[in-house]
Amino acid sequence: MRLNGTLVSVDAPSKYLTPPLGIWEWDPSAVTLRRMHLVRRALLRTDPSKATVTRTVTDHGFWELGRLSVAYRTLFGESPSE
Repeated sequence: MRLNGTLVSVDAPSKYLTPPLGIWEWDPSAVTLRRMHLVRRALLRTDPSKATVTRTVTDHGFWELGRLSVAYRTLFGESPSE
C-alpha cells in the first residue's frame, strides 16, 4: 500500500499510519487546559448577580462540576465560586 507516495507494508508500524498531531487529532489535556482558562476569564468578567458559576462552566462544556472544581482549585488555587 502507498501512503504519501511511500510504499508501506500492511505490517508497518502504526507511526506510518497515524496522521501527525494537529491534522485529525489533538491533545485533549491541552484543550481542557485552554477551556479551564476560558472559564476563569469568563468567571472574572461576569457579574455574579447576572450569571451563576454552574451556567458559566456548563456553557464551556464542563458537566462534571465536582471534578471541575477540584481541577480548578489545583490549577488556580481557588474555587470557581471565589
